[in-house]
Amino acid sequence: MGFWTNKIHHTALDDAEDLACAPSGGRLKMWLLGVGFAFLPIAHGVHCLRTGHARFCGDNDSKLDLQGSAAIALAVAFLAVGVFIHAHWFWGLHPRLEPFSGLLKVITALVFLGSFSCADVLDDPMTIREIPPFTRRKIPPSYQGRQPPPPK
Repeated sequence: MGFWTNKIHHTALDDAEDLACAPSGGRLKMWLLGVGFAFLPIAHGVHCLRTGHARFCGDNDSKLDLQGSAAIALAVAFLAVGVFIHAHWFWGLHPRLEPFSGLLKVITALVFLGSFSCADVLDDPMTIREIPPFTRRKIPPSYQGRQPPPPK
């Protein structure tokens, strides 16, 4: 179940199934993925919590701009992803923390599902707006929920 190995006929479902098991690797992988890689979504989630503003990127360069309580819910989802990564690769490779890794992964998965669905429920026009692709300017609050005027 190596992370960097190339497996023939290995699907995304197999990768998701591998997250349920304990990871393989040593101290380098434990610190690189369990701390370094986990820091990225955690730092982004903390930033979103502090500003009250979150952006969720989707397909075809579409971006969803969230504010208020929907942004806080999405920030909690980002934090849950970071803690899940930390629980899998750091706690899963640490000899004393490994027995608790599975429990923490289940808790973070439940927090992620709850907060992500809460961000979807809080999608009233005052807290969410679609940003058209290739738009690099701020949309004034008076245009929330409507299409902004074309750039000059």
